[in-house]
Amino acid sequence: MRALFAFALLAGVAFGGEALESPPFLLKFEATDQALAERSLRVLQDSLKDLREKLPPGDDVITVIICHSVDEFAGYAGPFAPGRVTGIAQSGRGLIAVKAPYLAVRGASEYEPTLRHELVHVLLARNGLTVNMPRWLNEGLAMTLGREHGWSASLRVAQMYLEGQILTPRQLHLAFASSGTELEFGDAYAQSLSLTRYMRKRMGDEAFWSLVTSLDEQTFSDGLREHDIDGIQALWADWQRSLWLLAIIFSAVSGFSLFQGAAFLTIWSYFRRRRRGEAKMRVWDREEAIEDGVLEEDEYVEAGPYEWESYNDDDEQIR
Repeated sequence: MRALFAFALLAGVAFGGEALESPPFLLKFEATDQALAERSLRVLQDSLKDLREKLPPGDDVITVIICHSVDEFAGYAGPFAPGRVTGIAQSGRGLIAVKAPYLAVRGASEYEPTLRHELVHVLLARNGLTVNMPRWLNEGLAMTLGREHGWSASLRVAQMYLEGQILTPRQLHLAFASSGTELEFGDAYAQSLSLTRYMRKRMGDEAFWSLVTSLDEQTFSDGLREHDIDGIQALWADWQRSLWLLAIIFSAVSGFSLFQGAAFLTIWSYFRRRRRGEAKMRVWDREEAIEDGVLEEDEYVEAGPYEWESYNDDDEQIR
């Protein structure tokens, strides 16, 4: 298999290691990780083969550092290096740093998904899609295409739903915007993955990718409306309604008590009342605007973009 790759020994590599090059990838690693580097390059090339049509990599090099120590990884991940974070991407620079499998808390099973995950971040940035892309969709795509966190994420979202902990669009945006570096997998990531999967299933693969690849030129809200979804709030409401079945499955596998059932009905009643109240407020606001002459009777008002639609994380470190 080695004949498939072009090798280059670089004396100037910061950690005094070796390099393996096969455009657009340049892998840097310690000599003892040679076999790991070859395997990593195969994973990256196979992933790119699947993604190239929708997310072409361009001509610039994508540099991948296989870190052989926590200290080396800390140079890229900062304070998150000792924890469960296994990889980061500096998307604007086309640079990916990953922990070698023997450093990861959860072992080798995460290594290949992490490589795919970070590659997706770089490709999204390379294609200019992150300027108008919500951070949660960026992460959701990276997890979906990286084939990560199957049922564990779904069950966590079901639990959040039952306990009334689902994040609003603003809360989810702030959960990612509060740090420029990678966060450990948690509620925000689980919800991002669930939302992304829901969008893709609801819209169909062709329409979903049409929206994603249009974000180099238009806002996310405009993209949703082009596909008959009336903005981010409508998407959120439809997604939450879709969680009923998932919540029932979670209840069955986790042992749903009468107390939990009562809590669930209370939460459902609360959100139902709140939706009705918000609908009434929108009607009253419109009627008042018409009375004040601000709106014509049949005038359509298009909402402006949400603050996260102009959030550009190309130059930040993201997983």
